[in-house]
Amino acid sequence: MGFVNLPIEGDPGENLRKVLDQIESALVELHADNIQRIDNRISFSAGIFSFKRWAGPHPLAFVTSGEIEIEPSSDSLMVDYRLSFKQQFIMSAAIVICSAATRRFQVSDKGLTTDLILLAIAWLVLALGSVASAVFRFSKFLRQFLR
Repeated sequence: MGFVNLPIEGDPGENLRKVLDQIESALVELHADNIQRIDNRISFSAGIFSFKRWAGPHPLAFVTSGEIEIEPSSDSLMVDYRLSFKQQFIMSAAIVICSAATRRFQVSDKGLTTDLILLAIAWLVLALGSVASAVFRFSKFLRQFLR
């Protein structure tokens, strides 16, 4: 899903463990759940229904789970990450369905097809906007580590 290049002074191979320790520690501070570290990979779950993650621009807001993998290169660390947004998609669908249910009680001269298209567009804007925001924040979160 995403990629971050962390320029490193010195040998990236030697700093790999330090960066992994920093990221793992930061995920604990951000109240991530089920953090597992295997070799150069960290996986975690975050669940958007935790109110601890909604204070301010939180890097894990809207993220259901994720995986971070770091590989050293000649002068940097290559950080590859994958994020899941299942709960956000479900919440977006619930919001759109509730909105649709309240609209059905109003008198409308538009056809059903028009209403369905508008609901699909609303879901896309809500879900994809949240995903774009989450990817931006998570990428920014990863860029703060060891330079």
